[in-house]
Amino acid sequence: MKINVAAALSFGIVLSGGCAPYALAASAPTHIQNLQGCFRVSYRFVEDGRHDYEINDALEWITLKQQPGAYLIQHFGLIG
Repeated sequence: MKINVAAALSFGIVLSGGCAPYALAASAPTHIQNLQGCFRVSYRFVEDGRHDYEINDALEWITLKQQPGAYLIQHFGLIG
């Protein structure tokens, strides 16, 4: 059976609980609290009209942990 690498990694992230948001303090701003999770996204890189680049159907996994005086953001991207 042939398995797509992105699909396999995505499945591993889900099994490991990677998509489960970390508990943040209620005092954390809403825009910070909504920054974590799994997202299906697309990217568009525009240069000069001839060398533009687009990535469709990428999967982003963003984790957010609160530390004293700061937030630690980890961002992983998969194409697939």
